[in-house]
Amino acid sequence: PFAHFLTAELDSTYKEYAGFGSVTWHITPAFDITGGVRYSHNEQRTTQSLQGGFVTVQGAEGTLLGKSSEGVWTWSVSPRYEINKRVAIYARVAKGYRPGGPNVVPPGAPADYPAQFRADTLISYEAGVRAETPDRTFGIDASIYYLDWKNTQITTTFDTSIGPVTADGNGEGAKSYGGEVTATLRPTRGFIVVGSVAYNDTALKGNILVGGSDGDQLPYAPRWTANLSADYDWAVGPDARAYIGGNIHLTADQAAGFSTAYRAAFARRLTIDGYQTIDLRAGVKFDRFSLGVYVKNLTNEYALSNVSYAFTVPVAIGGTNTPMARATSIRPRTFGATLGFNF
Repeated sequence: PFAHFLTAELDSTYKEYAGFGSVTWHITPAFDITGGVRYSHNEQRTTQSLQGGFVTVQGAEGTLLGKSSEGVWTWSVSPRYEINKRVAIYARVAKGYRPGGPNVVPPGAPADYPAQFRADTLISYEAGVRAETPDRTFGIDASIYYLDWKNTQITTTFDTSIGPVTADGNGEGAKSYGGEVTATLRPTRGFIVVGSVAYNDTALKGNILVGGSDGDQLPYAPRWTANLSADYDWAVGPDARAYIGGNIHLTADQAAGFSTAYRAAFARRLTIDGYQTIDLRAGVKFDRFSLGVYVKNLTNEYALSNVSYAFTVPVAIGGTNTPMARATSIRPRTFGATLGFNF
């Protein structure tokens, strides 16, 4: 019934000012501590202008303004001790943040619709060792860590008079702990083998509207990953070296995104099966340019990297809603070539 139904203009500005500094104290020739601090202040403004018959029917205000302002201190402390020239141990504690901001408030939004979302902060604790043999034929890097994530930024959905609307919000937080070991072997000139394995245990703190429960594993964070690579290069001329190599990558089962609908239907989280891929590469490097060929996912492994679930009704089947899932697969077997120039 309206010649002009709806025109929406959404404008936003973001300004941030920051200052930082760091200092290193060499307590002894083998022991030093580096510390740093940073202050960041941001200001954000949004303008939402709605015009047309839709606005009249909804009784919504034509122009809505949103703004937010916040300042955050972050810091880091990193002690390091050299046992000798080839072995060092280190630790690091650091705080980081991601800015929050205002949300666009739609017509008919409920009272609990978030007009803005807060910054989330993360404090990481890490300790590790780096070592190699005097002839550099063997090296190892190992570390353990703990991450404390507060006010986790999430995407959530609210019911309004115009239907479900997605907005940014904050959860209570999350935590993660784990470790990683990387070993490097150089048995002969031009030949290098690198193996790594990592463990990562994550957990959500508190419940969130989109279907996450306290203690749930975070989405797309597999507990185990591993990689093994080998490369060999040799001279084929005065200014050219040929190379050949490959790697095997393994990813364990992982939880997909949170979904209230899936949990209600199946009483569990949606998960993605683990998978492994094999990549091969070969080529020649000259003084000024390089030419290479590769194949990725040699065995054409079929696996999923992302899955989302919702109830939809593209076609009524048996008079009930049909559960549907949208999935993204990893890249299938791919052949390619590269040409590079140095300048």
